[in-house]
Amino acid sequence: MSYAELQVTTHFSFLRGASSAQELFETAKALGIEALGVVDRNSLAGIVRALEASRATGLRLVVGCRLDLQDGMSLLVYPTDRAAYSRLTRLITLGKSRGGKNNCILHWDDVVAYNDGMIGILVPDLPDDACAIQLRKMAELFGDRAYVSLCLRRRQNDQLRLHEISNLAARFKVKTVVTNDVLFHEPGRRQLQDIVTCIRTRTTIDEVGFERERHADRYLKPPEEMERLFPRYRQALARTLEIVRRCTFSLEELTYQYPEEAIVPGKDAQASLEHYVWQCAPDRYPEGLPPDVLKVVRHELDLIRTMKYAPYFLTVFSIVRYARSQDILCQGRGSAANSAVCYILGITSIDPSTNDLLFERFVSQERDEPPDIDVDFEHERREEVIQWIYQTWGNRGATVPGQSINYGWQGWLPPIRWKYGLSIGTGPKHQMEATMDRYIGLDVSLKDTAISIREDGKRIWRGKCPSDPKLLAQMIRKHAPNAKRVVFETGPLSTWFYHALTAEGVPAICIEARHAQKVLNETLNKTDANNADGLAQLAEAGFYKAVRVKAFDSMLTRTLVTARNQLLSISTQLSNQIRGLMKTFGLIVPKGTGRVFDSNVREFLDGNDGLAWIILPLLEAWRDIRKRAADLDRQLLVAARKSQATKLLMTIPGIGAVTAVSYVAAIEDPDNFRTSRSVGAWLGLTTRRYQSGEVDYDGHISRRGDHRLRGLLYEAATVILTRTSARNESSLKSWGLKLRERLGFKRAAVAIARKLAVIMHSMLKTGEVFNALAGATA
Repeated sequence: MSYAELQVTTHFSFLRGASSAQELFETAKALGIEALGVVDRNSLAGIVRALEASRATGLRLVVGCRLDLQDGMSLLVYPTDRAAYSRLTRLITLGKSRGGKNNCILHWDDVVAYNDGMIGILVPDLPDDACAIQLRKMAELFGDRAYVSLCLRRRQNDQLRLHEISNLAARFKVKTVVTNDVLFHEPGRRQLQDIVTCIRTRTTIDEVGFERERHADRYLKPPEEMERLFPRYRQALARTLEIVRRCTFSLEELTYQYPEEAIVPGKDAQASLEHYVWQCAPDRYPEGLPPDVLKVVRHELDLIRTMKYAPYFLTVFSIVRYARSQDILCQGRGSAANSAVCYILGITSIDPSTNDLLFERFVSQERDEPPDIDVDFEHERREEVIQWIYQTWGNRGATVPGQSINYGWQGWLPPIRWKYGLSIGTGPKHQMEATMDRYIGLDVSLKDTAISIREDGKRIWRGKCPSDPKLLAQMIRKHAPNAKRVVFETGPLSTWFYHALTAEGVPAICIEARHAQKVLNETLNKTDANNADGLAQLAEAGFYKAVRVKAFDSMLTRTLVTARNQLLSISTQLSNQIRGLMKTFGLIVPKGTGRVFDSNVREFLDGNDGLAWIILPLLEAWRDIRKRAADLDRQLLVAARKSQATKLLMTIPGIGAVTAVSYVAAIEDPDNFRTSRSVGAWLGLTTRRYQSGEVDYDGHISRRGDHRLRGLLYEAATVILTRTSARNESSLKSWGLKLRERLGFKRAAVAIARKLAVIMHSMLKTGEVFNALAGATA
């Protein structure tokens, strides 16, 4: 059985492929595969290395590309001749020019315009209506050049899926062909493929989940194995070689072709070059060309004519001439310094005749390689030259080349392990043992952060860094690339630090400050460095209580509520100050708020200019603060109306917009709590127990957690106990009134506040509205 693998992705499909072309071709040769079709995503970047690997192994290369269209359709295209290859390159260029960096935007209409001479293979997912529409398009456009891929996805009913795709293909008269969608050359490379998936999706190996490739056999398989996997589709297996035979194009057909360049009107490129050489010669040799230099120049011009390199020299000359006309410093370097022609044209500044340099080191008929002239421009004005090149040759005739860099494992492995939670292998392939985990303590202040790093029970480094999460992440990457825990206490900066460090890939943990301080207080000397070392010891021992850090959206809501409450508090303080100041003069302002208070004050100040000059500025400030508080109130109401969770909680009597919004922001996700009962304890509304020997009693409530939310729930409980409207009647109120008779008002209100916290959590979890008749047991 003969088989060619037509869907092979190299590591030039960045962060998808996990093997080089050399590895893929060597493995395919050993497995007895007839040919490899390299189809990197929206790119031909990998085919040059694939050609080198093909030459080295003698295995046939089929040039292709995978096109991912904007409508979700994916197809593999293979040029059958040089003209089709030219159309494919223009098609990809079109998509890249639309998409910008790292993107390629192509539509079906683009494929319609450029498909001539290409074989197309549809890559379907499910045999649904969308697949049927895509098959119809393929049949209409490609005709007998249309195929559909049969590829295992290792999901439930996979064979049924292949059968239905095959039936759809027969319905639209599209031929089936087997592909393996190869991402790596051998099974052991799956782990590296998972790593690049983590990098692409910006997550860790523990959290990548279903973003990983769905099955692990995306590697090259011998023809016998492919025949075993596709026993019902022998014709589809045979068609792989049919496509190989139809694709007669080879990269060997491409040769170096420089575009025509003739600056002097009426002259070709060679004549133009000779014209400028003789024109510029007096600038370098005012007394005339020495005979030996003249001989060298004529030899070089003859060789340039033979090799047809004149257009290239003219291009470089025009760029250098423009730079010098704008007083932009530039200098040619490298082997071009061996050329007398380059020296006369002003491209280089070294006279080859005085240094006895050999021109054939630069251009040689035996090597038959195109010349390479490097020109450096002053960096501050380099962009002017680049923009002139774009204006002169246009965006189709000028480009900025990209460069791919291969890093050794010493360069990429430690940061990858640190950022994505990976372990380093210990086999001979890695030649390195996994280092021990490191634990870091951070003592954060406004200006600087003290850092302590521990490993195997010993401090291995400590220092200071400005309190900037990015700088801290760089410091941690440098000194502890394999950090397991980075611990710091709760505080004013903890929310920002936690999210910023987590975004940098640091395993940040925020711990309860009260718990940490009880340990840190045992040290003899209280310093930032000692605190950081103590936190690192807690991280290493695992002796801490992690705090759930709220998201920025929740903190924004809490800030809105806090700002509104602060303004109301300032308003109350100002009104009390006004009342107190006026009492000194026997002016007792009657009870009243808002406009009533304002009119009462103004009435008393009427005719009392001396006092009015003092009180009116305070009154204006009071009015302005109330206005700002009203603005925040409106924002709060808008937020409450937009949230389904908030509207659900507001069905409870006594729960208004402020309490509902504050509760939702504090809880965030109901699943953060295992049971609804635990919310009461989290808010400090349950009693503290003391037990020692025979002594065992319950004390006051713990008052832990969010004191603002605890206060709002207490206010809501007060409303439930005191208001007598029909809407306020509920079994919860009846239960609270019984408690008031037995325990007093305050204890009853605290009990209702706790039950409100429990009920509200249960409502968020179930989505049910408040039931006034439900039992109050919670």
